[in-house]
Amino acid sequence: MLECEYFTSGLCNACLWIDSAYSEQMILKIHATKELLHPAFRTEHPDQLWLDPVTSPRWRYKNKATMTVSGTSDIPILGVLPEGDDVGVDITGCPQFPQDMEFVFAAIQNMVAAAEIQPYQASTSTGELKTIEVTISPANELMLRFVVRTGAALTPLRTYLPILLKPLTKQRLPARVVSVCIEDDDEYALHGKYLTLQFDDVPLQVTATSHFSTNPHVTKYLYQQARAWADGVGANTVWDLFSGVGGLGLSMVRRNTPDPLTLRAVWGVDACEDSVRAANITAHEMGYRDLARFVPGDAARLDRYDVADLAVVTPPTAEGLCALVPQLNTTGPKHLMYRSSHPVQLAEDLVKLNNYVPVSARLFDMYPNTPYAETAVLLQRSER
Repeated sequence: MLECEYFTSGLCNACLWIDSAYSEQMILKIHATKELLHPAFRTEHPDQLWLDPVTSPRWRYKNKATMTVSGTSDIPILGVLPEGDDVGVDITGCPQFPQDMEFVFAAIQNMVAAAEIQPYQASTSTGELKTIEVTISPANELMLRFVVRTGAALTPLRTYLPILLKPLTKQRLPARVVSVCIEDDDEYALHGKYLTLQFDDVPLQVTATSHFSTNPHVTKYLYQQARAWADGVGANTVWDLFSGVGGLGLSMVRRNTPDPLTLRAVWGVDACEDSVRAANITAHEMGYRDLARFVPGDAARLDRYDVADLAVVTPPTAEGLCALVPQLNTTGPKHLMYRSSHPVQLAEDLVKLNNYVPVSARLFDMYPNTPYAETAVLLQRSER
């Protein structure tokens, strides 16, 4: 059983299941997921479709922290903010994150104090600094993002940035990206643009606004499973819908093969141009210029989906595929891979995709010590 002082003292309840044995957690997640999905599987023996679940380390597994800033400029507090309070709870020693994060948090607090930037107070709508986001790569490189109320914090953050960068570099935790987001406004780059996150064999380029998996250990096995499914169905072309920064799609490219007929190309589409740009940079660095291409656009408005052998769909919100479901059901390719952290919506979409039948499924425990997990399902069109 994992001990967390913040949980046991009642200061933080983000990890609701932290006091349960991990084996018990997995039993509960698997049971809950199967109970929701099995009616949508439309088979007499749904248990036979499941592969062994992918488990996660229980601590030090998360590569990104989002901390609310409270307190004063002299003594800024990084952590969680109880509802209705202006003074938060310091959780900089949270066991979800690598221990090096504690040094990073301390360096940020020192810089905020030196720059005299006031934390935001909701009760009075005063102050500037709302949250900070810290991402750490497997190479111990950092991406830091400050979310502020107005542009008043830009100048002090830029002026006092060296006070933050110098100790981090000395500790061998170099910051590759530092940015400031003015709430409901633009993103301002103070230092660098891209951070490399190595997921399996994909050197993923991410920016401060990118969405990416925060559990590298489990993500590696998700990528490997995607490749295995693509291999198993003989897919030579893949649509990566809602591709984000392209990690999953790029993991499925197949280049090093003696037979040109067994090459696998990936096309990705995403509404975020910044993510598309990052995905294409990664593809270029991997030498996939001719085998992977990502374009900006609405995945729900493509003319044809059946030009690929396999489509990977990762709904960007809890609402699922929405308008895309009837189009995929009518004109989708022979195979679909649907991944989601929202099993209720996944089950509803599987019912609507009635021209497809699930042929394999796997649970990926992206969020240990919580009731949540990610599920991936491979489907095959039943009419072709």
